[in-house]
Amino acid sequence: MGDVCGSYYPSEIDTQRFWVERDSRAQETIGVPEGFPHKLDSTLAWTRDDIHSRGREWRTELSVEDVAVIEAAANAFQDEFGDLSQISPTTFKLPVELSDRLRQLSDNIYKRNGFQIISGLVPSKADLSGHVINVRTRDNALGTIAPAFSDSPLSFHTDHCEVLSFYYRSMPATNGRTVLSSSWQVYNELAATRPDLLHALTEPWVLDSYPILGWQRKRNPELPSPTHAQLEALDAVQFIAQKNAITLPVTDGDITFINDMSVFHAREGFQDGHADTARHLLKMYLRDPVQQWEVPDSVQESFSLRYTRRPNDLTPEIWDIEHVPGLEELSFVNG
Repeated sequence: MGDVCGSYYPSEIDTQRFWVERDSRAQETIGVPEGFPHKLDSTLAWTRDDIHSRGREWRTELSVEDVAVIEAAANAFQDEFGDLSQISPTTFKLPVELSDRLRQLSDNIYKRNGFQIISGLVPSKADLSGHVINVRTRDNALGTIAPAFSDSPLSFHTDHCEVLSFYYRSMPATNGRTVLSSSWQVYNELAATRPDLLHALTEPWVLDSYPILGWQRKRNPELPSPTHAQLEALDAVQFIAQKNAITLPVTDGDITFINDMSVFHAREGFQDGHADTARHLLKMYLRDPVQQWEVPDSVQESFSLRYTRRPNDLTPEIWDIEHVPGLEELSFVNG
């Protein structure tokens, strides 16, 4: 029985051990779980070299003229509406040519690479996510990640949404960049080399929960511990994702869109500087009704609640636009 990492963020030693053990392991005779594909044949399954070679596809640089038009639209919205809960492509109006150009980026997010960066905006002046993907969650419009729950690195994970968007209002003094890896590529490599771990991932797991008032890292001792196969499977997801990962070249004012159903995201550890170099991201959960994929029965209810305004629900949307020292987001949604 080989060792497992047993740590939320693996060390370099853990990484090296994983690849040595994998390379020396006998070929698996078990197949993928019943009903699962042997391979996901798509450009959404990419390696690090693949995605670096497509840089012109997933990074869009706005021109000076584009930025001027967007800032004018932001000023017009502020004068006429003011309330950010009313923001939409119809209230935040852009010229048809620019709006159509942005709208086409949705294809890249859903069908090509699984993510998109838009660069060139001035932080605090404008956000044009609605022209790329036009439905957002209604329960809490923006999650502020300022400061993060921890400045340590975060391992690869998803956020239980359709499209995750980060607006980088302020990057930290050191590191703190978003790291992406294709979950489809992780699947393909597991299917080819460790299909037994796919079985471990698809079997029922015993998960702990906690009350509203409580320390969530304390596991109930009455529950069974994860099996060795489950821990090994989690390690494999992390290490394969790490091998194929790309660190996004983002700066203040950039907007990133991530297909949460085809791409894992992680985060570098970071160190904040003074107030003007504190890490401040705004997070949105988005959906494109034209592009949206079918989701499993197990998440249909939660997705419906997330993306649909409930009848008679007068709960105000929260838009934490300005950095407030000490404002923290809950650890389980901090990305």
